[in-house]
Amino acid sequence: MVAVSVVVASRDPGPALLGLVHSLDAQTLPAAEFEAVIADDSADGSAGRLRDLAGHRTNLVVVAAAPDADRLALARRHASGDLVLELGQDLRLAPRALELLLARARESGAAVVRGRVAGGVGRTVALVRTGAEGSAVVDLDPGYACALADVEPAAAPGGTAVTGATVRWTSGLLRVDADVTGHDGEARLVVARRFVELEVPAPVVEGTASAVLDLRTAEAGRPLGDGIWDLRLRLLTPGGTVDLPLPAAPRAAAVIDGRPSVVRAGSPARSSTPVRPRHRSPEPPRRRPRRWSSRCAASS
Repeated sequence: MVAVSVVVASRDPGPALLGLVHSLDAQTLPAAEFEAVIADDSADGSAGRLRDLAGHRTNLVVVAAAPDADRLALARRHASGDLVLELGQDLRLAPRALELLLARARESGAAVVRGRVAGGVGRTVALVRTGAEGSAVVDLDPGYACALADVEPAAAPGGTAVTGATVRWTSGLLRVDADVTGHDGEARLVVARRFVELEVPAPVVEGTASAVLDLRTAEAGRPLGDGIWDLRLRLLTPGGTVDLPLPAAPRAAAVIDGRPSVVRAGSPARSSTPVRPRHRSPEPPRRRPRRWSSRCAASS
């Protein structure tokens, strides 16, 4: 029996299928501790692709569903975990999502642990303890997104822009100040890379949005992972959330807990490197310095 079962109801997921499976491959929770059960009744060829993917993964189970079946209930019946996470087929899990949700469930003993979904306003994913007698619900740090959904960004209102940015280290903290025109409402600094998104409050005072990030507690109380990160400003407007890139800023460097970190704004774009299934790659990843960019996002 595994600790966590991720259950998915799948029907014609199209290109989203590979992103979902790759996000499961990238989990920091060992593959022996979780399984993914996908109940599928696709007619777009996804069923065959799922079977091929399952043939190379020891913790992926695919269940064929009849067209009129309750696919989610079917997936749950095949799940063996003590805790169950229902995941939409359009979502991708952040690499540390299962690790953090499971740790919070064990620490709190709560029946339900919820995490935020980036790109879905008010949307969450929940890790539920099977057969729990209580009804306690706890939430992970709302700044950490456990899952990501692909949504069309809202257009920035006329006259709204980020015209300048300052990125610097102070006493081991990353501090970002961005000059904003045409917006005096709520704003957040977004720190993102493939499958991962963090939000940090960035209050706007007299045209400047300011945010502070502690790398040692950035990912729901745990250290931020190494890699190249994308920095942008998220504005909450009447028409929806608007993400604006930060303009170029001088490079800043620091050593945090003995690990070098480099922050860059306005660097050239880069492509993401493929994610390898952790349970198929016995070699430990090489440690790389954290690097930051306002335009590029690549996995470590």
